[in-house]
Amino acid sequence: MVHILSIRCNLLYLGVLSVRTVTGWDEGKPIPPECKRLMRMAKGRELSISEDWNQFKMLYDRLELPTGQVVRPQQILAGIALLGIQSELEIKTSTHLLGIARAIANIKR
Repeated sequence: MVHILSIRCNLLYLGVLSVRTVTGWDEGKPIPPECKRLMRMAKGRELSISEDWNQFKMLYDRLELPTGQVVRPQQILAGIALLGIQSELEIKTSTHLLGIARAIANIKR
């Protein structure tokens, strides 16, 4: 409960909500879906409305993947950098596979 209160306080501070609105919720008035989503996002339970981000969660300063693995920003950047490196072997393999794919496409015609 304390965590939800701190999220609400932050949203109030940012001017997203008014004190009257939050007081109304505390008194039992329904919370609009978009506000619930904003609170889930602020809590780290939801990163985006896009289904591509389902099962991803923020845990303080780390990202939890759908596999359960927790990664730091440096690990994500290192992974992207490694994907961007194209070794000579990778280029030859990609060229060969592309040639095979084109040959298969020509056979299907």
